[in-house]
Amino acid sequence: MLYRLFIGCYTSKHQAPGGEGIYLCDFDGEALTLTDVSVATDVINPSWLAFSARENVLYAAEECSERSRISAFRVDGSRLTLLRRITTEERNLCHLTLWPDGRFLTASSYSSGSLITVSLREDGAPDSVTDRAEHEGSGPHPRMQKSAHVHSAFLFPDWQRILVSDLGNDTLTVYSLDPGAGKLHPEQVIPLEPGEGPRHAAFSPDGQYVTVAAQLGNHFHVFPVTAAGLGPRIQTADMCPADYNEPCEGAADVHYSADGRLLYGSNRGHNSIVSFRVHPDGTLTEPRWASCGGDGPRSFCLSRDGRFLFIANQYSGNVIVKRMTPRGEIGETVAEEKIPQAVFVAEYPPAQNTNS
Repeated sequence: MLYRLFIGCYTSKHQAPGGEGIYLCDFDGEALTLTDVSVATDVINPSWLAFSARENVLYAAEECSERSRISAFRVDGSRLTLLRRITTEERNLCHLTLWPDGRFLTASSYSSGSLITVSLREDGAPDSVTDRAEHEGSGPHPRMQKSAHVHSAFLFPDWQRILVSDLGNDTLTVYSLDPGAGKLHPEQVIPLEPGEGPRHAAFSPDGQYVTVAAQLGNHFHVFPVTAAGLGPRIQTADMCPADYNEPCEGAADVHYSADGRLLYGSNRGHNSIVSFRVHPDGTLTEPRWASCGGDGPRSFCLSRDGRFLFIANQYSGNVIVKRMTPRGEIGETVAEEKIPQAVFVAEYPPAQNTNS
């Protein structure tokens, strides 16, 4: 079986050398080979990619320290053709969320501490900014929490709301979208402990729970999903082993298995992927750690059939393929491709929604 991957990287940020742009790679699940097919180079720092299966469009957040851009590409076999690009006033866009009606996307701005919503044309191309929501506040971390840092916005299972993680002010915020005006409306704010730094979130496949990965605290926070947003937190779980005392840059990505029985997270510093058993009440037990096969695991994804795990290691500049056991345990490394500053990896087309 052939697995098609899209990989984003930093082209001009952090350490040199940078990558070239958006990579399209094929992994042969029988021959166990990972091969570059093509690369779209007309893009700067594509640190997050989102997909519209209906329009067959790939969106890229071009993360720039000033005036970040949002680009849309038509996926044409092994080629990406630029549809349209818009320039925003936001600094360091780092996440994109496509609303399911195909009319809007919402982008998270880390350094501006804001969310912008952008209208989409009929062909999927970005049109104009319809709304901007700016966060305020700070946290105790002396370097990373001097101000608000909106890191991500993930769709609720009802596809009517988003859950926004603010690493800078230690909050989770539930927003709904007015589809007529393209405006976001805050509905609920959930504070976490000072210094936790929430980063990414994943909803369980049955829609009953959400787990938030806190980058600075290196914790998973588990909440029940309710009609009003989130209920009281039911668990906080350590993402690193109790005996690990070395510097840890922090948690990055989080995903449930397709059957909801396992939860996985990436640990930078510890350079591992942690897995937990998920119980019917949403709680997590039996943590296991596996090497990420490099340095700085930022993004990862499970193949749709659950046979393989794909990991983007930023600092070592490689994409690793791990074999998965039938029980969902992480096995040996079976393939590797060198991609400088790889920070995003996803299988194409996506399994369910545009934010997986």
